[in-house]
Amino acid sequence: MRRLPALLLLAVGTSQAAPVTYLCPAEKTEFKANFTPDRVQVSLGEVQLDLARVPAAGQALYVNKKLNASLSTLKREAVLKIGSSELRCEFFVKP
Repeated sequence: MRRLPALLLLAVGTSQAAPVTYLCPAEKTEFKANFTPDRVQVSLGEVQLDLARVPAAGQALYVNKKLNASLSTLKREAVLKIGSSELRCEFFVKP
């Protein structure tokens, strides 16, 4: 029983957001994404999006149907769609 509080703290700690940056070379822009296991918050300039993860084969897919927005990630690549606009970006680690 003494291990239970430590396990709960570990479980809570793992649900923290993991911030990453994606560079979109064709549009000369970048966006930041904060991932949790079931959601992602995207920051693109003044645009803030909150997307929920949905089942998808072979990729991570997040959507917000109300805003007609989605983010799909596969390895180092991400495709962010907002309405009819689409950004193709790559994971970036700042030095």
